[in-house]
Amino acid sequence: MAHLAHYKRSGAAPMLAHYERRAELERGYSRENIDASRTAENYAIGADSPQALAAALRSRVDAAIAAHEADSGKAIRRDANVLSDWVVTLPKDCPRQDARRFFEVAVDFCRERYGAENVLGGFVHMDEATPHAHIPIVPVRDGRLRAARVFTRSDLQRFHKDLGRAEDAALGRHVSVELDPAQQGEKQLSHLGQAEYVAAREEAARAAERAAAAESAQRAAEDRLECLQRGVEDAESLAAASLGEVRRVAREGGWAGGRERAARSRNQELRERAEALRGACDAARGRGDSLEAEKAGSPAAIQDLERGVRRLEGEHRELARRVRALRRERCELGGRVRELERRAEQLRGLLDRARGRLEGLAGRLAGLLTSAPDLARRLRPGSAELLRSWGMLPQAQERRRGRGMAR
Repeated sequence: MAHLAHYKRSGAAPMLAHYERRAELERGYSRENIDASRTAENYAIGADSPQALAAALRSRVDAAIAAHEADSGKAIRRDANVLSDWVVTLPKDCPRQDARRFFEVAVDFCRERYGAENVLGGFVHMDEATPHAHIPIVPVRDGRLRAARVFTRSDLQRFHKDLGRAEDAALGRHVSVELDPAQQGEKQLSHLGQAEYVAAREEAARAAERAAAAESAQRAAEDRLECLQRGVEDAESLAAASLGEVRRVAREGGWAGGRERAARSRNQELRERAEALRGACDAARGRGDSLEAEKAGSPAAIQDLERGVRRLEGEHRELARRVRALRRERCELGGRVRELERRAEQLRGLLDRARGRLEGLAGRLAGLLTSAPDLARRLRPGSAELLRSWGMLPQAQERRRGRGMAR
């Protein structure tokens, strides 16, 4: 089994002293978990002695800090991790005669995984209850100290399985580098007294209840997301109305801002729903963080909680991706609505110009009708008769028959 720890600049020096047992050897310091009679059995992999390896490691850490500051142009942050440490424990099913080979394979595995320049060797401690090796790693990536980029989530998830395969291939037999969840829980609980065990079980039950509540909140957030997606689809249908429909509404005099108000109202509704969804996601993420903190105090439920937290984190990432997609769709919808508004404004301008031209033509026609009688008098008699037939001139009085005879 292996676990990883990170140390800042202030914590690196004490760890280096721990590696070489400086306090025990120089000042006679003793601890309950260290058997001083077996300290001489400790050894280093990659150097002649633990002291020589510790000195080389100090120089490497100092050089990495100097290179980081030169590249960034500023002093390294006080909370930056300058040293990481994989602690690899000798499995119970690995014979003691294979212990040295087991630890050498572990050091070579880390050198290949993280770079030989960052892994100078390993410190093997045989004077504690279980033999184990400290494999210090200077987390340098692209010339800077970046532990988060060196030890990624996928790297940590695969570490035990990859190390187990390397050990099996080198030793020619299977050794249990990775414990199953039941064995891990049993190992952690074996260090607790009866009262602590009962308290841990109760705390695990409470943490499980809170995890269920977080999952319920997650489902509610998903439901809100689905509603938001339907709203976006409705808004897209509104934005996809053809320009012919817009013209028809404008010709019929029905474009009085109704469509614009509807589109803007729908867009505002989408914004409010997106804000509510982001709030729900943040709340769910906060609950996931609190569960992560509670998980550390509940060793009996650690594996179940880790799986639940990973699942929630995956769902959170998926929700965030969907929210980003919806934001893009909302922006596109806003662009379409603005395009429709621009076209409608153009149509209103065209209608206004057409109306002005029609009014001008009507004025000209009225003037023409007013001057028609005078025009008819100037024209030949046939034209006057034509205008009378159209009702534009009064009818002439009929001449009496025989008028000339009466005279």
